[in-house]
Amino acid sequence: MSHVDYTFAALLPNAKPMISTKGPASSVHIAAPKPVRSAANLIRVGDFNMVNSGNPALYACLRISDNNAVLVLVNPSNKDISDYSLSIQITGLAPGTHDVIPLFGDAIINKTSVLVNEKGGFINYKPVDKLPAYGTLILKLN
Repeated sequence: MSHVDYTFAALLPNAKPMISTKGPASSVHIAAPKPVRSAANLIRVGDFNMVNSGNPALYACLRISDNNAVLVLVNPSNKDISDYSLSIQITGLAPGTHDVIPLFGDAIINKTSVLVNEKGGFINYKPVDKLPAYGTLILKLN
């Protein structure tokens, strides 16, 4: 399994490792629930944009492809994060209000839409009050 596979597996705490009987004896694959696999497909393709979270402990990125936009938040720390605000200046998002649909994560979405400006950016977006320690949240923007 490559480094990327291990990194992605770390983002999917509900994934279950499976030993493959085909191929090399050391072959291990991650089997994730169907909603997670769908989210994984969305975050693998498209333009990658780092999102400013205002908190160095919170990783945030936005992946935009032809018909999809996915916002990923990862808290790799051992503490809950509530002091953050997501902002990005320019993206390929269409201006206007985008509904936010949770694809993965246990946090309760408080802000179910984000207002995108004429440059495709947004400021001070905070979809959840608190992202749990070691938590991952994947949101689709419609």
